[in-house]
Amino acid sequence: HGEKLKAGEQALLQFLSGETQHFGVDFRGPAHWRIGQIFQHQQRFELARQAYETALDYNPRLKSAKADLKALDKIIKNQG
Repeated sequence: HGEKLKAGEQALLQFLSGETQHFGVDFRGPAHWRIGQIFQHQQRFELARQAYETALDYNPRLKSAKADLKALDKIIKNQG
């Protein structure tokens, strides 16, 4: 499981280092959201938060990133 997450992280980071617009659509927001999900699953919460916030910087209407950021805040709050 961990190897697949690491491979997914590497693939998304490689994607973000290249052309992120395809057919006029900018995929940086969704890519950062997916990286955030990977980080959250790995319990790398601060990196997850940064990725979700970056996703929302690129696309403030990205509902999935908003929901995941809200859920992450609850997880962090319950741990503290």
